Amino acid sequence: LTLGFDALGSPTYAHVLPQIHNSTAAIITGPNKFASRSGSGMLFWFPVHVNDTATLQTFWGASFVVVAVDDLLAAMNVSQRAADARMDFALWYTTALNGS
Repeated sequence: LTLGFDALGSPTYAHVLPQIHNSTAAIITGPNKFASRSGSGMLFWFPVHVNDTATLQTFWGASFVVVAVDDLLAAMNVSQRAADARMDFALWYTTALNGS
């Protein structure tokens, strides 16, 4: 992924738009392989609405954050052995609107 990449216009990620336009919650997709780096990553998609009401009429677009899984696990001191053991991980985020 590069700056200016039209992710929602990409056939690979087109399924995200119907899920996100009536939502205030992030949607996580992945794992994805990226040409610009080794390893895999996840995309955290965040809907952007023109006001606090999440409807198709207020949907302005989406932003996303790429999370490099290998770097994330290394930062958490999770060894490859533990990752290979198929441990379950939970990720969450806090929104500015509702604090959850």
